[in-house]
Amino acid sequence: MIKYYDKYGKLNYEEELIDDNLKGINGMMCKCYLKSGKEIVGYGDPFRLSEGITNSEIYDYIYLWKWKKLDESTRTLIGDDSSKYDHIYEKVNIGDIDSIDAIMHSNPRWGGPLTNIFEFSKKEDKQDNFEVEL
Repeated sequence: MIKYYDKYGKLNYEEELIDDNLKGINGMMCKCYLKSGKEIVGYGDPFRLSEGITNSEIYDYIYLWKWKKLDESTRTLIGDDSSKYDHIYEKVNIGDIDSIDAIMHSNPRWGGPLTNIFEFSKKEDKQDNFEVEL
């Protein structure tokens, strides 16, 4: 099963863990629960973009990636422009996955924090409490 949560940990929806549904985790912070009992955390890369694959096919494995040079206390990348964006990729065989939890809109490109930790927000963001004057 793949479970999709909002940033506060509220379950939004779930779907069967099949190859085609794995496309939905692309770019999201995920926690993969393996049949062995091991847990692997990282941003989902089901298309093997890290290998330069640009089509939308799912293969026998996915990658979960993390920031290689991230200071979690300040949520900033460390180093110069040639290395601070480096990633660490972990290959995960789909047949070894029991279930996946994914946090929707958790990628920093969608406004999520820079983090390698699977965690839900504990307080409201200022963006959630805005008013529009008419």
